[in-house]
Amino acid sequence: MKNIFIKSLIIIVLVFFLSTIYTQGQGSKKWTPKEGFVPNATTAIEVSKAILIPIYGDQIKEQMPFKADLIGDSVWIVKGTQKKIALAGVAYIEIRKSDCKILKVTHGK
Repeated sequence: MKNIFIKSLIIIVLVFFLSTIYTQGQGSKKWTPKEGFVPNATTAIEVSKAILIPIYGDQIKEQMPFKADLIGDSVWIVKGTQKKIALAGVAYIEIRKSDCKILKVTHGK
C-alpha cells in the first residue's frame, strides 16, 4: 500500500512539473504578423474608430473620412477631417504598427 502511494505521489509531481514547463514555454512565445498588427491605413482607421467613438460619441463621425499616415514605418497617425470652416479641432490618435498599442489620443479645440 505504501509503495502505491509513493508511485502515485511521484506521478503527480512529475505531471505537475511537466505541465508547468509546458505552459511557461507557451507563454514566452509571442507571434507577430510580418507586417505588424496594423499593416495598412484601412486597419489603422478602423482601429481609430473603435477607440474614438466610445470616447467622443457619434459627433466624431462628423470628422470622417479619417486620414492615416505612417510615420517612420512604425506609428500610424490618424486624424479626422473638417468639412467646414470651424474653430474646433479634430480627433488625433497614434497607433503603433507592430502591436496596435494606442500611444496617444487627443482632440483639438
